[in-house]
Amino acid sequence: MFGRHHAKYISTCVFTIHNLRLPEIIQDDFQVEWKRADNSGLTERSLSNDSRDVFFEKRFKCPVTMYVNKKDNSVRPKFINFTVNRFIQGTTKKVFGKFEIDVGAFYNVAPVIKEFQVESPHSKKSTIFLSITVTPDNVPNNGLSESSDLTSVSEAMNLASEKIDDWDVSEAKNEEEQAKINEFFEMRVNSKTTQSLASFQHNRQFKRTNNNGSRMARDNSHSLFTGIPASPPKNKIPKIRRKNDLEKNATSPVFLLPPSDIEIKKDNTAEAKEILKSVLQKQWCSSPLLPDQMPKPAVAVYAALINSLIFDEESVQPVIFDEIVSDFTKRLKIAIIITRATDIDKFITMIYLYFLIKRTEGKGLTRRTTFNKFLLPVCSFFISCIVDRHLDPLLDLARQLIAGAADPEVLVPSFVESIKQIKTQISSTPFFNEFIAKRIIAALDAHMVEILVSSPLRCTFGNSLQLNTFITMMSDKDIQLPLFKESVLILQMGSSICDDPTLADSICPNLPKQTIVKILSNQQPDDFMPMPNDVMKFVTAHNVAMDEQSSIQYNYKGDFSEIESNFKTDNWKSTQFEKELIEQYSFLKAYFE
Repeated sequence: MFGRHHAKYISTCVFTIHNLRLPEIIQDDFQVEWKRADNSGLTERSLSNDSRDVFFEKRFKCPVTMYVNKKDNSVRPKFINFTVNRFIQGTTKKVFGKFEIDVGAFYNVAPVIKEFQVESPHSKKSTIFLSITVTPDNVPNNGLSESSDLTSVSEAMNLASEKIDDWDVSEAKNEEEQAKINEFFEMRVNSKTTQSLASFQHNRQFKRTNNNGSRMARDNSHSLFTGIPASPPKNKIPKIRRKNDLEKNATSPVFLLPPSDIEIKKDNTAEAKEILKSVLQKQWCSSPLLPDQMPKPAVAVYAALINSLIFDEESVQPVIFDEIVSDFTKRLKIAIIITRATDIDKFITMIYLYFLIKRTEGKGLTRRTTFNKFLLPVCSFFISCIVDRHLDPLLDLARQLIAGAADPEVLVPSFVESIKQIKTQISSTPFFNEFIAKRIIAALDAHMVEILVSSPLRCTFGNSLQLNTFITMMSDKDIQLPLFKESVLILQMGSSICDDPTLADSICPNLPKQTIVKILSNQQPDDFMPMPNDVMKFVTAHNVAMDEQSSIQYNYKGDFSEIESNFKTDNWKSTQFEKELIEQYSFLKAYFE
């Protein structure tokens, strides 16, 4: 019945993924994948701006067969599935959410930007903006449809994993939130099962309906968009096997627009992967490395990257480039390319590589910039590792201060002396020691807020006076603790903030609203402030969940521009490699022979 009542149009769906709008700023990369039957694609990774928008502006097209009812012109649903991925700290890929679009609703209509909600286990939902249009490529065809293009919601859902471990479930901080997340996944599984059954029943009915259709249509049911030629009926030459059609179907049906952008002279992917694999299998030198000297591992990796031609758009396709870079930077982070390497050795190698790539001139700027977006979180990761190794003595002093175990006059000199000793332990290079010391103080600042939040009995107006004295004395020693200062101001201005929640934007603009609520609700009445804080007005004004845990974590988010001038890279070709290594590694031979 289906074939008699519907006209079939081989069509093209063109869509642009514009931007993802987050409920709050998240300092991680995001990427959008899409899938329709055998066709798929993905955007490049991108960060959120200050307006909570992650811009992609990526245009795609894919084939889709549309069925239009001959009586009422209604269009049969056709689904494309989208998955939004989050790269936590730049490396760990998690499913942030997913959504599906029935492109049948956009058949033969002008492109218009539409907003779609991203389904996720998060309490605050994100939305995404796309423009879509579907246009027919040919005249109506009333024969049988190809099996790869059957309508199936479950087919589209296969892109997004149902394993909780693959999803971003960072909100699961208590039993209630975990229960909500479990309910989300249970609904997805149940929905998928129901839709798969409906799809199976529909396909079975559709198959029965078309049993009397032409043999030609049945024999060619797997040939469209798959690259697998179907066997023609004996002694017949089907029209679909014409030369022009074969040439047309020889290319991939999925590509970025415009088509001229995807013309590749030579695919260098295999050679590139082999070169990049080999450079990570060699220990190029031994610890220690010095911040003011060009490290041999950074030069070797840089030479391999340039020689691999991955920055050349004519040698490696865009989608393959993203995959190679993502995989390579993950492997680079854990690779043993320095014997007995410390976190400082690893950071020095990564930061020199970062600046080598940044300062490279010529074609491929966009790709080099993309590579450094992947590499920057790796550099920041090793900064965090270095900082964590030196924090403990300072955190012990911070706990004593907040617990009231010692006066500020006693503790301030101890803080100053401890920071001075740490500087001498980092390296023999003054500029590097100063940079790391600043990062340690910034991490200490965040940790002190956490310690205060977890010490409700010390959250009093009276104690804030002692803490404010400490902050002033530390500032006199040129040690600034801006976050901790804001948290102490909350204890002194708590009642005012509760009466007028907008004051928080001027009193404590850099603290998360959840942290502010936690300090306000923790504050204990004392002689200076005998009444407890009523936080409900603040909670309502800023839409804060009372049961969420407060968390402030320090991660370096800069681009290292403040120390860039200290890393000299002009003489990278002067690096000395043994003759045997130059003969063994082709990417060295190109530059150091």
